[in-house]
Amino acid sequence: MIKILIAEEIEENLSKELAEEFYQKYSFSFNLVEKHVSQISGGDTIVFDGAFKTVCSKDVKEDQLMGKTVFGDSFNIGAKPVLALWPKKQLLYENIQ
Repeated sequence: MIKILIAEEIEENLSKELAEEFYQKYSFSFNLVEKHVSQISGGDTIVFDGAFKTVCSKDVKEDQLMGKTVFGDSFNIGAKPVLALWPKKQLLYENIQ
């Protein structure tokens, strides 16, 4: 399940500098969404360690104990949502189907 964050949630989840970067660079073409770690794949851009980072396929691994990890983090074994950039056009297309 993908949850689109509204302005108040963006400001709650991001530092002031990161929220400002999102609005200046990304908000025209992307929404900030919460995704489960299992939905992250190579090519996605996520918020990690206080910055926007693009995930490469080598950064995503499957661990027998922790499940799927991104940059070595399991996001509390899937309990913590991953903040990711998601193209607005793709959300519209998925909602139509």
